[in-house]
Amino acid sequence: MNILSLDPMYSPLHQMIMDEAEDGGRFCILSSFGLSVYFSSVHKFYFNKELDAFKSKVSTDLISLISNIPNHYRNLRLKVDNRALNEEELNYFCCFYLYFESFILNEDIDLVLLHNDLRWQHSIAIEICKKYNVKYLVTEQGLFRPYTTIVDDFGVNAFSQVKLDFENKRKFIVSDIGCNIKSTHNSFFSYYKFTKYLLLSKLGKAIGYDSKYVHKRHTISEYVIRFCKQNLFVSKNVSNDKFTRRIVFVPLQLELDTQLLIHSDFNNNEEVIENISSSFFNCDKANDYDLVFKLHPNDTQNYKFDPRVKITKSIIDDSFLDNVDLVISVNSTAVLNVLETKIPVITIGRSIYDVEGVAQYSSIDKLSSNIDSALRNEFSISNRKNYIEYLKKEYSIHGAGYDYPVNEIKKILRKLS
Repeated sequence: MNILSLDPMYSPLHQMIMDEAEDGGRFCILSSFGLSVYFSSVHKFYFNKELDAFKSKVSTDLISLISNIPNHYRNLRLKVDNRALNEEELNYFCCFYLYFESFILNEDIDLVLLHNDLRWQHSIAIEICKKYNVKYLVTEQGLFRPYTTIVDDFGVNAFSQVKLDFENKRKFIVSDIGCNIKSTHNSFFSYYKFTKYLLLSKLGKAIGYDSKYVHKRHTISEYVIRFCKQNLFVSKNVSNDKFTRRIVFVPLQLELDTQLLIHSDFNNNEEVIENISSSFFNCDKANDYDLVFKLHPNDTQNYKFDPRVKITKSIIDDSFLDNVDLVISVNSTAVLNVLETKIPVITIGRSIYDVEGVAQYSSIDKLSSNIDSALRNEFSISNRKNYIEYLKKEYSIHGAGYDYPVNEIKKILRKLS
């Protein structure tokens, strides 16, 4: 089996999948020189060094195709910069399309591994894989953090087929949820390797190895701050808020992440806050409840809130949820904690949670009436336990960081059969 990785997770998972698969060629195409730290025995290529050879082959039909492929970079330009991709961006992405297409054909690639499905290069690669019926696996940090990972043979988040698979009773191999995972993506060793990645990426940018366009430029200072928050100052994120009334709770997404830019009709968190607030205060039950928002832990933005709402920094644990009668979310992973309870959940983005008997999707124009219905207990959670068990034991891969049991790697490969 000839396997190609197009940018790995910030872990050796792609290398481990290659090592466990049947013999064949092993390749990686990278957007950054720094990502090479996650591979030990593959042929490495850096696509920024390869694209000039394809400039003369770009056609108007290909430009039209590329301009309509949804991805984080494209939607960031549309929703934040209020513009379409420019000529230089389109030509660069077209050259990548032609390079990647020629690579998988020339090397007879059987399987492509991608981390996330909405970075611009990954969305293009998936388009090509589908065109030539090449199998691919998308990796992403797990739903049940910090010890799980998602590996999907179609897509992740709202692009996943997990809802359909659950409803059709598709059987995955059950994970050994008792396995003792000792590493996470936030471990000291993971941060050590990530620091090497950051330093080598700076070098790669200087010598022309790194992609001209990226979904996000990582900085060392940003991750020093995040590491300190997660490992040294955890207690400072805890708040013992006292609530005098029952709560309608809204955990916000990280500003400008794919849940907002791709999987929702909102442009930013300001629109989410404004629409939920107005819908809540227009409903009949508003006088009986407090509307409480929580910012994503990594969000440093300042937002405008209606003076009647409250902001919390409380951990979303059982004690906090005892105060909550309804949760509204675009597609926050915090919803998973809520699905372990009987609290109704309304999603306002395209989400893996809006399964009948689990959670309910609502458009904004119907949100006010749906809030009323949910608070009057006209809400079914009959399928919730089964769905959580399915996500936890069958859909999730139990492993993270630098610790993936061999049985879990074999489970990943069996997805291909």
